[in-house]
Amino acid sequence: MKRKILLILAVVFAFNYTTSSAVTQKAQSNSEQNIVSTDTDYLRGTSWQLTSIKERRFKPAITDGVSKIKINFTEDGFNGTSGVNNFFGTYALSQNGGILMSDAGITEMAGSRKMMKLESKFMKILQNVEKVRYTKNTLVLETDRGETLTFKNITNNNSNNSSKGNIEKTISSSQWKVTNISGKRVNLKGKGITVNFDGGRISGNSGVNSYSGNYEIKNNNIRIVSELMLTAMLGPNDVMEIEDKFINILKDVKYTRLVDANTIILSTETGDTITMKKVK
Repeated sequence: MKRKILLILAVVFAFNYTTSSAVTQKAQSNSEQNIVSTDTDYLRGTSWQLTSIKERRFKPAITDGVSKIKINFTEDGFNGTSGVNNFFGTYALSQNGGILMSDAGITEMAGSRKMMKLESKFMKILQNVEKVRYTKNTLVLETDRGETLTFKNITNNNSNNSSKGNIEKTISSSQWKVTNISGKRVNLKGKGITVNFDGGRISGNSGVNSYSGNYEIKNNNIRIVSELMLTAMLGPNDVMEIEDKFINILKDVKYTRLVDANTIILSTETGDTITMKKVK
């Protein structure tokens, strides 16, 4: 009888261990999938000024003094000033609106008690951020507890803004491939989504169909100035949905940001974006 009880306990232990291991492995797998870096271009090269800190969902947001806190996203990571000190680190984006801030560091200067307290709140939330939401003018970083850091876009006030490059010269007689649409990576089979610029004419493959139209460059921004004409082919529903989104954003594009010589981000008034990489 004693041997039977011991045997049953051993089986139960083995089952629990196996189940626990499977759950742990699954959680680790999901975690790894969530933090895999996708296309970070929509943040790269941007600068933001803090407008509010919200520590809890039902607690009033802190706005006093926060304008001294700024964050910049670069090709290698992020950096900025937290009111008194300078901070830095790396980040990775996921396809489902997640963000992982890691390797954060900060200098060790002393300041007023008020600013040091504010800086401490900011850094504590920043290091635990898991979600990101953004439009053209607003960036919100959020933890799983509902704590938020809200910023306004000051990229155009940054003297190092790469958008000041010559858009017309960069896109002249060139071909580009779309890699990201509004924060979601585009990875279609075949040609994918392409954009060709040639003397005021824009054309390419939109996923299933071919499209064409006319564009102009005004104040270093690309604008579509004619109706976009498409062929009438049918394809898989998921690809057609991506195609529709691409065309709808493209026709409403108002702003152009030249991240570097091989990367351009087109954006609408509402914050939808198209990120393109130069092919030739």
